[in-house]
Amino acid sequence: MYLIRNERQLRIYDFEGGRGFEPDFVLILRKDGDGWKYQIFIEPKGKHILQYDERKEKFLLLIDVEESRCRIIGLPMYNRKNGEQYKKFDEEFWEYVHEIHERHENLLE
Repeated sequence: MYLIRNERQLRIYDFEGGRGFEPDFVLILRKDGDGWKYQIFIEPKGKHILQYDERKEKFLLLIDVEESRCRIIGLPMYNRKNGEQYKKFDEEFWEYVHEIHERHENLLE
């Protein structure tokens, strides 16, 4: 398991207008033995710019692709001080964690 701070190394582009942005963090989970890999995009966002970056969140929520033992997932934006926003992130994050854990025993241990 790796949590990587994305320092402009990875840029993704939305489907609507082809506008790019760099998610702040990428969580990578890898299961030795069966070859499965997960990339989860995490985008913390200050309360003052949540609304401004709404297009990024819309795009992140569209990302859930699985192919050739690789799954790429986008999560809602993360803001601990905004209760509603944090709850949305927290629920989706743990939903994916439980799903991944059920699919691959011992992946998260």
